[in-house]
Amino acid sequence: MPVSVPYNPTNYKITCNNQFGNPVTSTISVARGTLPESVSLLSNGVSGGFTTFTWGTVNVVPNSCHPSSSPSIPSWDTPDPKADNGSQANVVVPNSAPLFTTYTLTCTGLYSGNPISVDIQLNENSGTTFNKKQPKYKEN
Repeated sequence: MPVSVPYNPTNYKITCNNQFGNPVTSTISVARGTLPESVSLLSNGVSGGFTTFTWGTVNVVPNSCHPSSSPSIPSWDTPDPKADNGSQANVVVPNSAPLFTTYTLTCTGLYSGNPISVDIQLNENSGTTFNKKQPKYKEN
């Protein structure tokens, strides 16, 4: 059964009775594991030649996230650097079908120092349901 580790480390103490009925106490210190370095980038789809991006990061160097696009889209490429977590509306999606514009967010990993990139490819035909997640179940 999973156990919460709210602090790093968290100490747990258990007391049980031995075969003679005497209490025996044991203490263990559990270190919280480090979450992996990651970057996510989501689009709400394309409507009227624009999209809204939402992004999030885990364990990246603060203020190390740099946007880029190919071909270059100034409404996404600035500001640079971007906040570690945020959203940006009114990002231009040019009329380029059947080609796509690639939007990239690259951050520096806090522990590895390596670049961590994520990208999304969009064009005007990507629609308003692009990248939306469907629920895995429905509640009654």
